Amino acid sequence: MRKLILASASPRRRELLAGYGRDFSIEISQTQELPEHALPPSQLALANAELKAADVSSRHPEAIVIGADTTIDFESEAIGKPAD
Repeated sequence: MRKLILASASPRRRELLAGYGRDFSIEISQTQELPEHALPPSQLALANAELKAADVSSRHPEAIVIGADTTIDFESEAIGKPAD
């Protein structure tokens, strides 16, 4: 079975993945996220998730890496990440 890595520091994502019942590790991506104005919010979240997963995957090509990102969409504009 391939190693599973969560490329996120989010406690909530860790909790959700733990509920899946499979062992995994966490490695926080060191990549720079795209700025809020770079893309529409839905595309921004996806692009940043892909950047994070690609960064961690480059160091662990044998593993399955899960990247995720959150942004707040207000009137079709990204206004940042939730504080909690």
